[in-house]
Amino acid sequence: MSEMNLQRGLEDLRFILEHAAKILGEPVRPCSLYWELSNAVQQRCRFTRTLGIDGLPPIYTFNSGAIGRTVDCGLQEVEVRTDNGIIPALRLSNPFDGTCGDTFNQVWLIPARDYARFYRFARRLGETTLQTVSPIMDPDEQKRLWDHTIGFLETGEAALKRFGIAVKRGVLLMGDPGNGKTMACRWLQAEAASRGYEWRNVTVENFEAHRTHGSASTLFDLSSPGFVMFDDFDAGLRHRDQTGGTSPEHSLFLAELDGLKVRHGVVFLFTSNARLSELDPAFRRPGRIDQVIHFPQPDAQLRRRLLVEAWPREITAEIPLDEVVAATGGCSFAEIDELKKLLVLRYLETDAWDWPWVWQEFRNRLDEARHARPLGFHAVA
Repeated sequence: MSEMNLQRGLEDLRFILEHAAKILGEPVRPCSLYWELSNAVQQRCRFTRTLGIDGLPPIYTFNSGAIGRTVDCGLQEVEVRTDNGIIPALRLSNPFDGTCGDTFNQVWLIPARDYARFYRFARRLGETTLQTVSPIMDPDEQKRLWDHTIGFLETGEAALKRFGIAVKRGVLLMGDPGNGKTMACRWLQAEAASRGYEWRNVTVENFEAHRTHGSASTLFDLSSPGFVMFDDFDAGLRHRDQTGGTSPEHSLFLAELDGLKVRHGVVFLFTSNARLSELDPAFRRPGRIDQVIHFPQPDAQLRRRLLVEAWPREITAEIPLDEVVAATGGCSFAEIDELKKLLVLRYLETDAWDWPWVWQEFRNRLDEARHARPLGFHAVA
């Protein structure tokens, strides 16, 4: 970071601290939260109002989903509900920052008198959020995933630097939805956090916003060894013949994976639901992707492990495990967890763990989904 950029960043920080102090009526202190902890804190917040910055209106991003709109630039005033009372706070969203990476892109502003209390609350919440739960996957594949992620950061850096090789790794997790990719990523994140490694999650929306403002390269750089995760980032991964040729976004994404400067101590982690043949050869070439790990539909052994290791003992003690394992052949982990939800809902209605009814209900729903006819102009007779 140049001295000029540092000075500009400090001026931005002074401005936002003064502005936030006027809104909350007292001195404030800033902090940033890693993405999953930030999501957990937001779930404990009550949003009271949205404000612009320096008298300007906030900027919203209009979405096609259920949320409708999100704050792209502005301040959200919230009440953080902790076990020891309410903490007033502000959350800054600033897509225009290009000087200090993500430092001023997403900031929480806390009253100085509540700062220590907020820290203790966030630490306790983080311990609950990032519990290290080993993923349900083939042991050999789990070891390979570990060796090329956490193990790579722990043991490979010194040796690779000695021989003048860039210390970075590209790992691609592939498979149909619901077969354990997210479970594996949460496990890696928890293990990374416990070892002090940095973790950044990059969404398609993050990349597009930074590309628009000319700061996409900051998403690929870390201040210390760690992970940059691209979750379902198919727009940058798919074969160009299937997406209508090379786009500026696609070219920039591939170029930033290499980087103009040598990146040390970083693992680029990708997840995708596509087939390997559908991914761009330029993306999956050695140097960008070093390991591909597949997450197929779970076999009987993995399905049994999910029931025994992840389901409450109160449920598994009352249902025929062998029958459940046999019946769920071809089901994903997500579908098996849907069975658990149906079991619990049925139990609340009848006070009994009614596996036969739940399995029949589940099959009926699958049949309805498979035979659902398209509506509108695309329906065919």
